[in-house]
Amino acid sequence: MSIFTSTYLLDFNKADTNNWTVVNDGVMGGLSQSKLDYTDTSVIFEGVLSLANNGGFASFQGPRGEFDLSKYKKLTIRHRGFGGTFGFRLKTSEPFYMPFYKAEFTPTKDWQETSIGIGDFDEWRIGDKTGDKISKDDLAAIIRMGIIKSDKKVDPFLLEVDFIRFE
Repeated sequence: MSIFTSTYLLDFNKADTNNWTVVNDGVMGGLSQSKLDYTDTSVIFEGVLSLANNGGFASFQGPRGEFDLSKYKKLTIRHRGFGGTFGFRLKTSEPFYMPFYKAEFTPTKDWQETSIGIGDFDEWRIGDKTGDKISKDDLAAIIRMGIIKSDKKVDPFLLEVDFIRFE
């Protein structure tokens, strides 16, 4: 299914975006903890990473779908927070061992908008960058989007997101 319009907006003050869910490293035995809270205008993702039991990631993701992002040039995330680096993640398959695509950003305590070129997503496999970038074919076959915290910083973190806009 093509979602192409000149702008595609995930606005976290709308009812259709309150179905994002947390996925932590506990699915593989890790001990990281995080939670999502929805406000009237945003979503707040907070927690703490743990490196115990081969852990080291916390994430939240939208529902599975079919997203053709190949016609967009960039995405912009309006966010604020603390605790290190986060990644916006695009997946073309579900199994954890399959490659996914990620672009990183670091929030500050003040609201900011971070723009990322749609072709600037790096390919990752498990926790390692492969050296490849996302292709047009992969951009046309996205099944899930989300945000991941996997920078190995075990301090508490918080990320508040107002919107994610593809243009």
